[in-house]
Order: sequence, then structure tokens, then C-alpha cells
Amino acid sequence: MIYFAPKYYERFKCIADKCKHSCCIGWEIDIDDDSLDAYDMLDGPYADVIRYSIMESEPPHFGLTKEGRCPHLDENGLCKIITEFGEDLLCDICTEHPRYYNETDRGMEVGIGLSCEEACRIIVTSDDFNEYIILGEDDEPIKEPDLQPLPARDEIIEILSDTKRDHRKKYEDFFYVYGEDPDSFNDKRCRNIIENLEYLHEENEERFMNYSFDSEVPKDLEKPMERILAYFVYRYFSVSEDEGDMFESLGLAVFCERLIASIVVAEKVTDIEGLIEIARTVSEEIEYSEENVRYIRKKYSYD
Repeated sequence: MIYFAPKYYERFKCIADKCKHSCCIGWEIDIDDDSLDAYDMLDGPYADVIRYSIMESEPPHFGLTKEGRCPHLDENGLCKIITEFGEDLLCDICTEHPRYYNETDRGMEVGIGLSCEEACRIIVTSDDFNEYIILGEDDEPIKEPDLQPLPARDEIIEILSDTKRDHRKKYEDFFYVYGEDPDSFNDKRCRNIIENLEYLHEENEERFMNYSFDSEVPKDLEKPMERILAYFVYRYFSVSEDEGDMFESLGLAVFCERLIASIVVAEKVTDIEGLIEIARTVSEEIEYSEENVRYIRKKYSYD
């Protein structure tokens, strides 16, 4: 099985202490079995600190400080496990974040999530989302699904990357080719969805209620918004097992993209950094919650 990713993937590298939204704050960090065994075998004063910080639950995880920080995050935003023992001693979740993996009939596709500040910056500023690189290969067989959604996804990505179509034309073609009914994204319906989501930060519900399907972002932000829509399509479309899943994936993608555009317009954002922060926030609130993703997908089921 080959492992492949959008070309922009190769430019991602954690910015560590330069990150304004550290993934080492506010989240329980689960520890995989191999890392747990490795920590048991470490020697030295900091090895004892690591072992003492582990909560023996299921799964085991590092106990957060009262400020909600990973206990191994120093005052400068750097990981003490890395500074003491090197990156090889990180547990899987720290090594892999913000990567995700989807098994497809072409191999294992890999991506980086929009909720990570640096990954979001790369996604929003990269035009090579329709180019792919091979990351490696293993001996695992490629699955043979009943449905092969990737050719349809390729067509969507082609529409979004076509430099000869203007922004509005791309969206018209997107809806026309794939049978999405714009009325399913009407403001009342989508605000009802927003009211029933769960939130990490309650103040974001009020921001999300600015949803308006017809929101038109400033001209300079049209291409970045197309890249964002391509990200959501790439991430969720390939896991479709039937036509209903494909429809739900498109619904989720358009809902998230229109939500980001709505906040941009409501808050009068005109610069790329402002867009990145809004896109990261929407991703954090929706993609970090499996319940939110399932709820939105269900709302776009045609059953």
C-alpha cells in the first residue's frame, strides 16, 4: 500500500514555541503502549518526572496542570521530553498531530488538519492542493471498496483548482455537477444546526450564528476560501462507503466553508491571517468533536 498526501504536506513542520494555540494546552494527551513501555525503561531525574505525571486510567494519559497545560510543556512553550530525550520519545499522538489518515482504493492518504495553526496557514496559502506526493509504501493490501469515491472527488478538486473559472462559476459548477441543493444550506436551517452543536468555547456559538449562505468574502480571500473547501472535500469525501456518505461529505464540506466565509464577512476580516484564525477556530470546534461531525453529516443525509 502506498502512502500519499497533497504536495503542501511536505512543507509542514511544528512551529513549537512560536505557536499561539499550542496543542499541548487544554487537551488530555493519551499515551500509547509502546511509549508507556519506553517511559518505564528511562533513567535519570526527568524520567521519574515523566512516570509521575502519567495518570493510570484507560487509556493512560499525562495529567494536566491546573492551568490545563501538559506537564512537560515548559515556560517557553517547548516540550521537556524532547529537550531531555529527543523526539523519538514522544508518544504517538504528539508525533502524529495534526496528521490524519484515510484508507482508500488507491492507498493510504495522509493530510494535515485545519485546526493546527501552522497546518492551517499552509493549507490556506497553497495552490498545490491538487498535486500529490508519495510518502512511502508498505506490504499492506489495498482495500477494495464497493464504492470508489475518488474519481468524483478528483472532479471536484479539478473544479476548485481551475484558474480559468471565476470564483462564483466554480461554486455554481460544484452545486450543479453534484446535485447539492443550495436551499439545504439556507440560513435558518444552518443556524438551527449551529444552535445544536457542542462548543469548546461557548462564545463561538454567537460568532457562528452570523452564518449567511450568500456571504461573499473580499476578492483577495476568494482563492484561500477555495483551498479551504478543497481541504474539507479531500478529508471527508474519500471515506464515503455509499452515495449517501458522499452526499453527507459534500454537505459537511460546504457547511464548514460557508460558515468560515460568514464569520469573515460579519467580522469584516480582509487579511489572510484573520482568515487563518477563523478557519482554525471553526475546525477546532467542529472537527475536534466527533459528535459535531456526525450531527452535521446526518443533517445532510438524503435518507
